[in-house]
Amino acid sequence: MKKMTVRLALVTLFASPGIFCGCGERQMPDDSQIIEPAAEPDPVAEVVTAGSLEFSPAVQYQKAKVGTEEVEFVYTAVNVGSKPVTITNVDSGCACIEESVDPRLVQPGQSARISAIYTTEKLNGLAEKIISVTTDQPGVREALLTVKLEMEPIYTIDQNLTTWEKGKKTETKTVNFDVVREKPIHLLSAKSSRSEVKVEVEEVEKGRKYRIHLTPDSTDANMLGMVRLTTDCEIEAHARPLLYVTVQ
Repeated sequence: MKKMTVRLALVTLFASPGIFCGCGERQMPDDSQIIEPAAEPDPVAEVVTAGSLEFSPAVQYQKAKVGTEEVEFVYTAVNVGSKPVTITNVDSGCACIEESVDPRLVQPGQSARISAIYTTEKLNGLAEKIISVTTDQPGVREALLTVKLEMEPIYTIDQNLTTWEKGKKTETKTVNFDVVREKPIHLLSAKSSRSEVKVEVEEVEKGRKYRIHLTPDSTDANMLGMVRLTTDCEIEAHARPLLYVTVQ
């Protein structure tokens, strides 16, 4: 087994443990760190009704191969009433999804096509988003449509957030980085924003298994930092995953 020790020195961060991702959602970590295995849900689920409009399929699941840049989900809104209905807004609240609807004015007996194009740049594993659809029908609540997209993982990180309790004894904690695809990925380095944390990368199996050992100098004060891993993965969005370290 090889070992390489890296002293960490980048930008110091002071914040609460949560961060804001590019989607405008507060979370830790971003989609690139989602690695939980997913049981395949039914790709076509129930119809959702909002006033005179019926939306189907209301819950959709797709599985994409690594390297896929965009995945489109399409919903149909049928007007089963006797009056025209206007779809006033379609919103997922996430910058990773581009929504559109055509036509917005749905005549009785007619339908509209709602498209949700998911940009998969940082997705690794399963992500679930909710799309809200509002109309001009008085007193009718928004319809909620579900997008479930799973990107076949290329590696797994078993612990994205490593925490030590403030005032307690310092101890080394280990994060496991395992390559799950056939083609190997080599972990080249680990650097962090906190100089007071020692990082030791242990190569268990070249291109397959690595252990990242993290040890703080002290737990006397609150601390938040990041550890950036650098790999030789050819997919740019997955080449430099982030880990997070905190004392709180």
